[in-house]
Amino acid sequence: MQTLPQISNCLNEGALRDLVFHTSNSVQVPPDMVLMNCLGGFGAAVNGKLIVTGPSGHEEPCNLYMMPIGKSGERKSAIVKIAKKPHEIWQSRRNEGLDNQRRDAKRKRRYYQSKISRLNREACNCEEQDAFSILAEIEELEARMPELPSLEECFFDDATIPALKRVLANQKGLLSHMEAEPKIAKILQDKDSTGLGLLCNAYDSEEMIVDRVKEGRMVISRPAINMCSSFQPAPAIELLRKSHFMTSGLAGRFIYVQLAPMAGWRSTYTPRIPQECLNWYDGKVEALLNIELKTNQLGIPGPYRLSLDDEATRLYQAFRNWAEPALQPAGPLAFSKSWGSKLPGKVLRLSALLHCINNEDPMNSQIDGDSMRQAIDMGNCFIHHAQSLYHHAQFCEHIDVAKEVVHWASSHGVNRFTAAEARKAIAATPKKVKMGIEYLLNEGCIYEDLIGFANNQASKGQGRNKEPHYVIASHLLNLALGGALQ
Repeated sequence: MQTLPQISNCLNEGALRDLVFHTSNSVQVPPDMVLMNCLGGFGAAVNGKLIVTGPSGHEEPCNLYMMPIGKSGERKSAIVKIAKKPHEIWQSRRNEGLDNQRRDAKRKRRYYQSKISRLNREACNCEEQDAFSILAEIEELEARMPELPSLEECFFDDATIPALKRVLANQKGLLSHMEAEPKIAKILQDKDSTGLGLLCNAYDSEEMIVDRVKEGRMVISRPAINMCSSFQPAPAIELLRKSHFMTSGLAGRFIYVQLAPMAGWRSTYTPRIPQECLNWYDGKVEALLNIELKTNQLGIPGPYRLSLDDEATRLYQAFRNWAEPALQPAGPLAFSKSWGSKLPGKVLRLSALLHCINNEDPMNSQIDGDSMRQAIDMGNCFIHHAQSLYHHAQFCEHIDVAKEVVHWASSHGVNRFTAAEARKAIAATPKKVKMGIEYLLNEGCIYEDLIGFANNQASKGQGRNKEPHYVIASHLLNLALGGALQ
């Protein structure tokens, strides 16, 4: 397995870097796992609150879709818990204050609903002229009926599309998802385009219409979902092999980070996470959560608009100038034009998030060169992670099958086999077994027994096996097992 660059090494000296590496050392997890979940936590705090404008006037919302990929037993849940803690405390405090308002609103709604029901009965049993006046009175009562304040929900974990739409409507289109074993994988794996389209719209903040059973249709002008969903390697690779996920454009919107495994090499005695690091993170998240949407002259709430300073503009434009030709054949972004063409947008969004983390008054200042430089450095690292993952998903399925064939042959003492025997042993499709055998042939791990095949073809009798036999080259097999097949 190739060594991938560590994203957290791109961080400047400061509170975020201290938090990442102290937490990594204390919990014994990869630093990138901490970083991605912290970025997810900060992203959830500013989700939907700002838009960043690039040099050419192109605007990007600042929500991100991130997929840290790590094996089971790597303590992902512990890091997610730390990252979500300040949001849950803030949410609990906000909802305590809404309890009295909700009780009062429910009481008034019941009162108006009972009056409306009585008037409806009267309208059905009176003359037409009187009915019109009663209906006008009903409309007036409906207009006076108070809205029921929605409880704050920073995160969602229900993976059904109807539930996601309902929560989105209740939260005015702003929602986040952070899980160690994400249930949202069901939506990503489902061939139904409704869920994938919803997530694409929420990433791009494109208008969305939600049909609600009791309240009726709701138009969400700027939906935004922020996501940091940790996957295990096999489900992540399998997801990238699904055509509906790839062709929907959703795959290109994710940032993928492959985490180096630490289980088995962890220290059993480590210091606690310094309290000042946790206090900084909790305080910064709370401060960002407390920022309200900006109200325009008409009293309509909306996001703040951030711009780049001169140095950030120069750096970002240089990165865009590099990224476009990198999509050409044999270029570093040619492995996926969908993912590569969206990389500058991801970098722009990330620079805005880092700006919010590193500044006390982020909504009233420009994104500086330091934030942009860190975002570009991270973006360059993301390329290697995505390239490796896409390559494995698209081209290495035959290597996985070859591994299974080799494991079956070595564990059962098989030194000569046919494709049919391999299919039966590993329960794979003929096409996959053919791919695996071709790889083993190309690597010199096996060779075709041409003399035996010719003798079989020449033999007489019914039902003879005309499939070629493959012989395992044991000395070459050992060599291959130390290389690509491991």
